[in-house]
Amino acid sequence: MRKILGKYALNVMDSGCVPNVWEQNSVWYVMVALICIALIVEIQVNVLIAKVRANVLVVKEKELIKY
Repeated sequence: MRKILGKYALNVMDSGCVPNVWEQNSVWYVMVALICIALIVEIQVNVLIAKVRANVLVVKEKELIKY
């Protein structure tokens, strides 16, 4: 992916319309970064919820075994 973008960037530099495309690329990178961060956070939250649910189930089972 980076190689493709690198070649594209070099071609753009040769053609002489650098700033416009670089701005677009940076916006694209920011968007991708934000999406990745959101996904990572969502996954971590889901894992935490799963752990809490598992702990609650374990506690309930222990209580049932006691009685």
